[in-house]
Parts: sequence; C-alpha cells; structure tokens
Amino acid sequence: MAVLLDSRGRQMSSEAFAAWLGTKRDEGMQQVVFAVGPASGWSEAARARAQLLLSLGPMTMAHALARLVMAETGVPGGYDSDGPPVSRGTLSMHSSQRTAYR
Repeated sequence: MAVLLDSRGRQMSSEAFAAWLGTKRDEGMQQVVFAVGPASGWSEAARARAQLLLSLGPMTMAHALARLVMAETGVPGGYDSDGPPVSRGTLSMHSSQRTAYR
C-alpha cells in the first residue's frame, strides 16, 4: 500500500492514525510505504495512484522532520494496546528522491 504525505491529504489525530494502521493490519496488509513528496508537491498522476493521501498539516517541512513526525506517531514502530499496528508486515518511509511516485 502506498501512502503519500501531501498537505492536501487527509488529516488524522494520532489515535485515528493508530486505529487506521490497526485496521490495515487486521485486514491482512503486509506492507505500507509512506512517501514524502517533493517541495513542489506530488503530481496529479502520483496522487491518483496512491491508496491514501495523508497530511501532516498545512506547514511545509523538511523530509527529515516529516520522517521524525511519522516516527513519533507510530511509524515504523507503531503503538496500540495490541502491539505494533502492522506487526506481521513492513512499514517503510521513502523520500521523493528515492521513489517512482513523482
């Protein structure tokens, strides 16, 4: 599953995000890739291919900071009362320089 971090995407609280990841885990999702976009934003083609557009808010931030924010909200370690949200699979973060989602 490809999740693009995009300021125009869906915003979630930390609890809602953990619940969303837990649901994906329970549905059998084996891999979730979070991709941080380029400064100019994702192309419409990339946005159309993504399974989820996720916003960390309206602020523009450096890729390293976006990765830190995701780590603090549960990626890749995750949190909830049943253990990591995607404990049977893989979570990964990629910046736009290393992905084909442009």
